[in-house]
Amino acid sequence: MPNSTNSKSVSLGLILIAVSFGGCHRQKLTPVAAPGSVVSTKTFVDLQPGWRLSLITPMRRDSATEAWRYGQPNIKTETTNGLNVTISVNPESQFGFERSVYAVQTKGLAWQESVRTLEGKEERSLEPILKLFPKPARKQSLRLLFLTRASDLNYNTALISAPNPAAMEAFTLAVRANPEQACRQNCIWIPPGVAARPEKPAAGGSFVPAF
Repeated sequence: MPNSTNSKSVSLGLILIAVSFGGCHRQKLTPVAAPGSVVSTKTFVDLQPGWRLSLITPMRRDSATEAWRYGQPNIKTETTNGLNVTISVNPESQFGFERSVYAVQTKGLAWQESVRTLEGKEERSLEPILKLFPKPARKQSLRLLFLTRASDLNYNTALISAPNPAAMEAFTLAVRANPEQACRQNCIWIPPGVAARPEKPAAGGSFVPAF
């Protein structure tokens, strides 16, 4: 039987890696943008048909009898003399994460698979823990928008859609100017702690990060 303490440490470490990726990738972004774009190319990436979008979602449960759910660890940071940092969590909690893959199509995102890593073991799921995206319905352009500041709800990444490049530029500017007001239709916030990673096809049928 695996050591439960080590298992929790590994699971928590994987979650923190995923969350850290979600928080720092904006600085390294090299997006594919439409020619003549008037929006800063450092704050978004246009998803291309044939690509896929991976979501890394943290999961938790606070006892072995509870069902797994979307949730981040309760993290407490303490500093002593400006040097020592301690991270503590509820010792009864268990942590894991889910990786869900969506195919980028001309009509939207199509769910492909979800694989969960829970207490160090992998298992496939029949559906994602978070159902964020509607089924593909109409032809549209998709853009993953990284805001330079968090909104009042602490969301800072959104998936937006528009029927043409001109509408996409206008919508992007509107969301950046007033996230809560503009992001009500054709706009989906990526929840806190969830890392969104665009991937493009590579040799041998594999996929690599798009930036």
